[in-house]
Amino acid sequence: MGRLYAIALLAGGCNFALPGTSAPNDQPEVDAANPPPPGDAPLADAAIPDTLTNSAQTTDHFASADTWLHSQLPNNSFAGDLFVIPDGSPQAVALMQFDLRALAGTVITKVELHIWTDFDPGAQVQVFPLFEGWSESEATFNQRFNGVAWTTAGAAPPSRGATAIATFTPSPEFTEFTVALDTATVAGWVAAPESNFGFAITSVNSDGPKLVSREGAQGTRPLLRITHTP
Repeated sequence: MGRLYAIALLAGGCNFALPGTSAPNDQPEVDAANPPPPGDAPLADAAIPDTLTNSAQTTDHFASADTWLHSQLPNNSFAGDLFVIPDGSPQAVALMQFDLRALAGTVITKVELHIWTDFDPGAQVQVFPLFEGWSESEATFNQRFNGVAWTTAGAAPPSRGATAIATFTPSPEFTEFTVALDTATVAGWVAAPESNFGFAITSVNSDGPKLVSREGAQGTRPLLRITHTP
């Protein structure tokens, strides 16, 4: 009998407890001087990275209004054209606006203008923020609304800013151009929608391009691609 008891004792190993004592825990004892590395921490205790809780999103916002102004036809509206023209001689200015109210409360981290040329590319152009409101259907070289003149004809400063928020050369033809816009300017439009009058595209060159407008073929309409976080 004593021999059988000894065999049972050996088979039970560390799970054996003398009467009146508690069974030992199956978990290995932790050495306080050499704790396990952080990677060995239980999954439930692991912190959730900020990139998962506040991940950035990128969304496209198509032009909500656009037109262009022509110095030799100062009272004509060109709303509805399939293109807009910035030119230096004769002077022409393209106007574009984007509704960004859906981004209210977000943090803007990157802004790209995606814009296409048609069969008539051109020389370098610059983009300036507009500081006065305008109507797509009523804007002309002389007036921003019917009966309301630009402070300076052709949406020149101070009707627009004097510092460019982007510069690009729209050539060759039938090409999409990705243009980085000043992030702070667009963030300001999102924070204060009443300040969002869009931008003017101008040129000092006589070789002005034709840029596809929002009335152009689907897939070639101008848009802002904006990266933002909640």
